[in-house]
Amino acid sequence: MASIPIVSSFVEFFTLKEARAVSGRASEEARKSASEALMLVKQRGEAAEALWSAGHSAEALRLAVDTYGCAEDAARAWLVDEASAKPAVVEAPAETPDVETPDVETPEVEDAQDPSAVETKSTALPCAVARVLEAQGSKSAAERAERLSKTLAEHKAPRLDAQVGRSETELFDEIADVRASLERGLGQVLLTPRDLKFRSAARVLTVATLVVGGAVGTFIATRTPVGENARASASFNDAPDFEPSRAIDGNVDTSWLLPDRTNGWIEVTINPPRSVNRVRIMNTTNVPYHDRATGQYQVQLFSGSNVLQAAEGTFPETSTPSWVTHDVGNTEAVDRVRVTVNSWMQHGGGIAEIAIE
Repeated sequence: MASIPIVSSFVEFFTLKEARAVSGRASEEARKSASEALMLVKQRGEAAEALWSAGHSAEALRLAVDTYGCAEDAARAWLVDEASAKPAVVEAPAETPDVETPDVETPEVEDAQDPSAVETKSTALPCAVARVLEAQGSKSAAERAERLSKTLAEHKAPRLDAQVGRSETELFDEIADVRASLERGLGQVLLTPRDLKFRSAARVLTVATLVVGGAVGTFIATRTPVGENARASASFNDAPDFEPSRAIDGNVDTSWLLPDRTNGWIEVTINPPRSVNRVRIMNTTNVPYHDRATGQYQVQLFSGSNVLQAAEGTFPETSTPSWVTHDVGNTEAVDRVRVTVNSWMQHGGGIAEIAIE
């Protein structure tokens, strides 16, 4: 099943069990050699990228090819003989019987090399990178490394920047990709088992912290604050002087105002829910301008999504509004009261004060 590899990868990410097993098989000498070679890979790879970015593409490509040679050195240093737990020795060609051959002078041949190109340095290197990547479970990366090794064995790097074409650009990118794969593959197992154990614990702790922090943040963001708090569909210019809290601050000279010529609502949340006997409302006049007021309105009492009580009314047009009271009996478990503005006077509507008793 496709889910099994995913689960295995997930478990390995936290436990690093396989990485610790591989790391534990390596001698300290092998680990040190591979680590130094890998650091050289990273150092020269970054230098090659800097040269490429600066426009020195020919020099960058040659350095990238040299970097791939360092990657082979790092991979060779890490290849471990399972039986002896020492760096593996690259197999030499099979010995052939000694046969006397006559001394024949080899005629001197002029160097036929194109002066505009140089042989890459990786020709004689076996593809140790591919072997390491395959051992790390990166089959696709190993195949890319194998193809790259064959390409470099036949490739001639241009001497001049002007001779760098599309194929060289693709080659440079391919070297960088394979180098990055090797850094990821070896970077973790080159740590000591003790370091890997600490890294595993750190990952578990980090994820646990993120989960707990996310849960706390979600709770804080979604919970209803204790007491009475106001929110609204909108506020005039989003200005603090006209925000919903102005309608429950106990001051009749401040108001929640809607945007110009717009219907909307203001809602007072009650936490914890409680019984409500009456709702008192005072219209706004937008002191000192007296250019805004609510006309028709509706009052609703909620418990969750259920409407427990509802009432409608119309404020009289006056510059000195007074309280309007709506008796709702003994309505229990009210967790919010909403006042909806259905019409306005002059520039727009609003509410000066809401009292829930």
